[in-house]
Amino acid sequence: MELTTQQENRLFVSERKDSFLVYDRSTGNLYHVCEKEKLNDVIAQIMKTPERDSQFVKADENVFKLNLSTTCNLNCDYCFRDKKSHIQTDVEKAKKIIDFIVDDYSPHVWMYSFSVNLTSESLVELNRIREIKKYIDERTSPLYTVKDFKDLADAKNHLFCFPKTLVKSITDFEDVGSVVEKLNSILSMKDMVSYFPLPEGMCLPAWEADRFKNLMNLSGYSLIEFNLRFLECLFPETFLRKPHYAFYICTNGTVYNKDVVDFFREIKLDTICISLDGPSGVHNRHRFFNDNSSSHELIVENIRKFKDAGLKVSVSAVLTADFPFPLQLAEYFKELKVDAADFNAVRAGSRASFDEESIERLIQGYKELFDRIYCDVLNGDFSLIDLLKNDAVFAGTKLLLSKNRIVKRCKWNEDTIFDSDGDIYPCDYFIGNRKYLRGNIASTTVKDVCEGKLLVDERGNCKDCWCKYLCGGTCFYNSLKNMDDISLPDPVECKLSKAMKEMSVRFVHKLIDSGVDLFEFARRIGFEVDENLMFIEKFFVKKGVVCSVKGTLTKLELELKGIMEWLKEKGVGFDEKLYISVLNIAEARSNKVLDAVAVIPIDEKEKLTKLPDFFKENCRLVTDNDFGKCISAKSLSQDKIVEQTKERIHRMVQAYKIPVQGYYWYKGSLEAFLGYRNEEISVFMQRAENVY
Repeated sequence: MELTTQQENRLFVSERKDSFLVYDRSTGNLYHVCEKEKLNDVIAQIMKTPERDSQFVKADENVFKLNLSTTCNLNCDYCFRDKKSHIQTDVEKAKKIIDFIVDDYSPHVWMYSFSVNLTSESLVELNRIREIKKYIDERTSPLYTVKDFKDLADAKNHLFCFPKTLVKSITDFEDVGSVVEKLNSILSMKDMVSYFPLPEGMCLPAWEADRFKNLMNLSGYSLIEFNLRFLECLFPETFLRKPHYAFYICTNGTVYNKDVVDFFREIKLDTICISLDGPSGVHNRHRFFNDNSSSHELIVENIRKFKDAGLKVSVSAVLTADFPFPLQLAEYFKELKVDAADFNAVRAGSRASFDEESIERLIQGYKELFDRIYCDVLNGDFSLIDLLKNDAVFAGTKLLLSKNRIVKRCKWNEDTIFDSDGDIYPCDYFIGNRKYLRGNIASTTVKDVCEGKLLVDERGNCKDCWCKYLCGGTCFYNSLKNMDDISLPDPVECKLSKAMKEMSVRFVHKLIDSGVDLFEFARRIGFEVDENLMFIEKFFVKKGVVCSVKGTLTKLELELKGIMEWLKEKGVGFDEKLYISVLNIAEARSNKVLDAVAVIPIDEKEKLTKLPDFFKENCRLVTDNDFGKCISAKSLSQDKIVEQTKERIHRMVQAYKIPVQGYYWYKGSLEAFLGYRNEEISVFMQRAENVY
């Protein structure tokens, strides 16, 4: 159908024989229209609503990439690293960078993510990488130091939490140093938990208790971290989370030995990412050793070895202009029995890059892939979906199903990239480009290299595009290479991105018309939150007790059980199926400390008019309370449900940049929420306004 320019800028309409699907960029909503005569009315109604402004929400994560080496055993012809340079990892320089991060640049964060040598092959320098990790262990150690305490009284408050069998006399400690020494000796004990018989009626949340099974296998950093988490669970006001870190490396898959496997296990990396571009003829065309010999056979052999060693393998393939066939690659990787695969179009500037003509062949290749996936879904075959659920082929589909918007291309200028000289850049691809230098570790001041954050609305003609909030704009490196300006969208990538988003809308349209359950489909493509997108409802609590809790799950559990016990003593009837809302998570990665609100519904006939004084601080009585319009779904409680739920929240925050505030309500018994009882609970998602 014909759309006006204003409508074309805001809407995309997918048309099939008997229906239409309208996508509105402003809200992210999809409108399924089965009668053609109603389509204009639907569009007119949408256009009456003013467009929402985009809003930038920075991700709550501190990512540091240490690109210290240009040493690689492969000579891939599309690689952007400086091949004339042959720098090896300087461990002492790495230590100075880590000192800069921990002492000056980000001294107060609770979580560090370190990636090392993503632009070279880390495993050829494994001994150096181990030294760097060992130093990170030391600098982000969960052990206490004197400076962690305000004074001796503050330090002794920690000792008061321990039974006398562990700390005989508090008066024996005359200075902070002696307290620190005692605390650290306790944190290094494998049987520390045995000194804490839990009070009757109190138990650790299931997600904590489950870790006891492997306690005797823990040592070093992992053991101390576990003991601290245990103490934080019991004494959240005293034992506050100390900084810790995650460690990542990627590999081209050419190096395999026992030391490598042990290292992956040591850094808790159970899925390793290996670069593999496809079958031998495709892969060896661009990825070969420095002596020009082929690398494919060795990599495939090592993939099998890694899997035999119990590690999962995800492969990442670069799509090039001479083989733009993602479906054939997916079928090959499925035969190879890897655990996951993803494809990325080669960056601009190499002989294998796409131009505006060759990108059309890749677009056709993705159409074939979408058609195949659709047929597989109708036939109940989810093997390709399970393989590609983290690939860009489903990026648009996930945003459509979640009704969310992205307003920025990537984490440009948020991740902090260091080179071997300690220079800081906004992106791996810009290393060496002095125009985009952010600073150096010699200075504690790091400048912002671009005004604003280069949101999609600030990039050329993106502001008038219907799919801008499904796309976020093109790669800044591609824009620099093809347009000589990072603020302008790259026309080659733009053509591919827009075509992919059109395919995503048409794909969802076909699923709806074919009667596919979008809720179940969303789960299959890795949309990790239990969300039923098919209906919206309101729920009310006419009368209830509202309890606000900031702390661990154990604290939430104790508070709610205390209220329930008091209600029982007073003979007040209440619904065991209470509501719990996770308003905020203080620690995004471990999702440990919650800011939560719980509502215990009271029977309508009860005449309770006030709560006792000891509840006044964080509880109140409500009547005729409306908790708003929510998306509703069902979820079956299972072991570790709290950990899994919090991990899902974290993944949504990271993948879709959703503000957590005011987002989740759960209805069910407290035991089901905590994972002690295997019964059904309801999950209500309140709509968040913006993502980035």
